[in-house]
Amino acid sequence: MISVIICSKHGKLSESLARNIDDTIGVPYEIVCINNSRNEYSIFSAYNKGIAQSKYPFLCFVHEDVNFQTKNWGNIIKSHLNNSTTGLIGVAGSNTVLSVPSSWSSSQEKYINIIQSGKHSEHIRLPIEHNDDKQEVILLDGVFLGANRDIFSKIAFDEKLKGFHGYDLDICLQSAFAGFQNYVVFDVLIEHYSKGFRNKRYFENLIQVFGKWDKYLPIYDKNKYTAEEILKSEEKMINYLFIKMIKRGFSAKEIKSTITFYIDKIKSENLKIKYIHINQKIFFLQLVYKPFTRLYL
Repeated sequence: MISVIICSKHGKLSESLARNIDDTIGVPYEIVCINNSRNEYSIFSAYNKGIAQSKYPFLCFVHEDVNFQTKNWGNIIKSHLNNSTTGLIGVAGSNTVLSVPSSWSSSQEKYINIIQSGKHSEHIRLPIEHNDDKQEVILLDGVFLGANRDIFSKIAFDEKLKGFHGYDLDICLQSAFAGFQNYVVFDVLIEHYSKGFRNKRYFENLIQVFGKWDKYLPIYDKNKYTAEEILKSEEKMINYLFIKMIKRGFSAKEIKSTITFYIDKIKSENLKIKYIHINQKIFFLQLVYKPFTRLYL
């Protein structure tokens, strides 16, 4: 009934995760584990390969560093996905997409239900008093994505994109523009054991995905946010992206072309003034951060 698709950098699924899925899923299932120990697949190609190898009508794309806390979660997932208008479901996401490269977590309005482990485990639930079992969103975090197999006749993981970042953002936008509705669900709880690492490749993919969808962005609820509020958020993200590109070792040419493109796109007079001497800013900050750049590659 459910195909659990996992791209494994270790070559095979850990015994603890296999046992956890078996103990909690509550429905017939298969695990389709794509062996990526030799790093021969991108996450995009690995997931497409997993879809091709799977046999059940419901698909779950799952990171290998999770633990399912909810009993019988397979039936819950099935009930969410039985609606033909449903695209992708997950456990964290947002319903705003800015014009400027940014993650779902940069949104003013986030919906999350996950246990995030690190030095301390924390159950993050936003909004705290969310009484419904699901919430309409556009973007979802890729730690867990559920879908009805049928939607992959209209969408697919884009193998023109490489590496292991941006796949969730891109597939969610594909789903939304294909006419489906994505959701964060609040009745399935998982524990995630890592926060990920936003290295240079992360930002390269982020910029590439936003470039792909540029003419459709931004997307936001005009009943909740004004154009001025969105502009402020986009200005903030350009400043953030500028510093991150410098710290991650992008070339001066790449930084300038990217930042000036988005300043022009959002028509920010404030940033046009702030970055009027962008070449000097880049030169100075590259000197400052050069000793640390290798830490983020």
